[in-house]
Amino acid sequence: MRLPPVRYDIIFLPLQVRRLLECMSLSQYQDAFQKEQINGETLSDCDETMLQNDLGVVSKLHRMRLLKVITGRLSAKSILDGGDPYAGRFVSRS
Repeated sequence: MRLPPVRYDIIFLPLQVRRLLECMSLSQYQDAFQKEQINGETLSDCDETMLQNDLGVVSKLHRMRLLKVITGRLSAKSILDGGDPYAGRFVSRS
């Protein structure tokens, strides 16, 4: 069985997860993530049910945004570096 590649952009400390939440305007969840000592490795194992039931992310839209980072569809590193996670994703229809 072949293991998935290591996602280095999501392996970081609980303090960086806290900062990630802040950068994503999801700081209301910081205390729950800190209480559970969620680091990058743990975050990468989270699914929608865990986000909702274990970490209190009640908003479906908030879970969707976090899952984009968890699955690698958005780069956690670029968000932490202050980049716009949606830059270049939309095409103008004018």
